[in-house]
This record gives sequence, structure tokens and C-alpha cells, in this order.
Amino acid sequence: MASVQVAAEKSQMEFDTSPAAERRLTRSDTFAVGLFTALYVLQVAHRAVTRPFWLDELFTFYIVTMPDWAGMLDLIQRGPDQNPPLFYALTRLVVSVLGGSEWAFRLPAMVGW
Repeated sequence: MASVQVAAEKSQMEFDTSPAAERRLTRSDTFAVGLFTALYVLQVAHRAVTRPFWLDELFTFYIVTMPDWAGMLDLIQRGPDQNPPLFYALTRLVVSVLGGSEWAFRLPAMVGW
């Protein structure tokens, strides 16, 4: 009788069917998600470096490279693009730190996507 009870307890420990156990990721699941994420980031970064600017990115370039912040804000209020001012402020800060490359201009949009 005791051996049946021990065997029953063992089988319950091996097959945890609680809702929390069903949501847990296994090591292979975590590896697959990490690998997919790394490949996706590499592919997006490669495209950001090799692809020329599109029309909306040219608007961003023009707005962000205004000589001063007041000119940039004025252009945002009456300009052609409809993105919020925070996007341009972040892009301007990133470009001032990383330089004027296409990758630096696209980084805030890539992170936000």
C-alpha cells in the first residue's frame, strides 16, 4: 500500500499540470526565442545600414538636422510630417551622440518598432 502511495506521489511530481507549470518556458523554448530575436536584430540592423533613406526618413533627416531646437520645433508644428515631437527629440539626441549615419537616424524607430 505504501509503495502505491509513493508511486502516486512520484507521478504527480513528474507531471505538474498546474497553470503555472503550463506557462513555464523550457530551456529549449528560451533558446529558440533568444536565437530568433538575435537573428531578427541582425537582419534589421543590416537593412538599416545598407538601405537608402525613404521619403518619410528624409523628412526626419531634414527636421532633425535643423540648426537649433527652436527651428526644429517650429518645423514640427507646421511641417509635413505628423510624428510627435518626442520622436524627433530622441532622434536628434541619438544622432548627436552616434553621428549622422543612416543607422543612427533609424535607431530610435527600430527600438520603438
